[in-house]
Amino acid sequence: MTRFPDNKTARLCYGRALGLSGDSEKAVLLFENLLEEYPEDFEIKLSCRIIALGQEI
Repeated sequence: MTRFPDNKTARLCYGRALGLSGDSEKAVLLFENLLEEYPEDFEIKLSCRIIALGQEI
């Protein structure tokens, strides 16, 4: 993340890793920021929703 902080794919993967490691709040914030930049991106929307569902369980 430090070498390519604006790389969408790297940020998406980092968000997923955060969610899988239990830091879902930070993951959701990252996905929300990505959605501001890429509001029509299905993969980002899906990842954000998966993390949010995990918080509800």
